Amino acid sequence: MQGNSKIRALLTEIRLNNGLSQREMSRRLGISHSAINDIENGKIKNVSIKIIIKLAEEFNISIKTLLIGSGYEKLIYLLENSKKG
Repeated sequence: MQGNSKIRALLTEIRLNNGLSQREMSRRLGISHSAINDIENGKIKNVSIKIIIKLAEEFNISIKTLLIGSGYEKLIYLLENSKKG
């Protein structure tokens, strides 16, 4: 899934722009250091919604941006279209 490379890049960019180590980032998100490392290195293929929400809240980033970066475009489409009907 192409989105996975986007979320990996976004996570790394957010972490570096905030001057955080992987360990510091893991503490802020409430996940293990190895999980951050595995996401950034592509070992974790699907980032959970829970992590995406925490990332959005912690760093004031649009959930939609993070969902798109995580490959959840279909979910966004479904949510946006459910509002219309």
